[in-house]
Amino acid sequence: MYHPTDRAPMFLRVAAATIDAAVVAVPVGAGVMAWSRLARGVLPRLVSTPLLMTVLVLLPLGYSLLDVTRRGTAGKRLLGLRILRERGKVPSRVILLARWAWKAIPPAVLLSGVSLLMTSRWADRYLSMYVIDAGALLTLVLIVSFFPAGGIERQSFYDVLTETAVYRRPPEPLSRGFEPIVREVRVDAAGGPPEVAEGI
Repeated sequence: MYHPTDRAPMFLRVAAATIDAAVVAVPVGAGVMAWSRLARGVLPRLVSTPLLMTVLVLLPLGYSLLDVTRRGTAGKRLLGLRILRERGKVPSRVILLARWAWKAIPPAVLLSGVSLLMTSRWADRYLSMYVIDAGALLTLVLIVSFFPAGGIERQSFYDVLTETAVYRRPPEPLSRGFEPIVREVRVDAAGGPPEVAEGI
């Protein structure tokens, strides 16, 4: 049986997210630099926009899917964390996917707006700003929903919704040690000698 104290404290989850951000920032940054030097002004818009969105949106989304396929991203696994149900059982893929969607959709919308803004003409930038505003609002809601992870139960709002929690790697189960022998004395009602039964 798991206890809330077995769950990861908030600072460990923030540390794992920081590691994940650093891991994703390297290929994303390299991709954006390559796009800015090669694609912009050379490739047509129909090719340039999907290319940048692939780098800015699909790459982070694909990385974050490790929470579904492996029950933890590289940052979580490096710190010995993993996603389980509230009582410590392994969650189903459907539960993990619902949890992932809550976390992944807001930044995906925000980054999609940024991609559109970087590749659109001036006449189209109003739409890009609307997408960015919507993504920023959703991301703010996501950040606020994470704060309950600092409470006693150590669960964010989306953890509560999906009945999951982030746990520290539990210790290996201990082997059964010495167990005392219990003696049971039975007295014969007819006055015979008592019988002694031994059990574990």
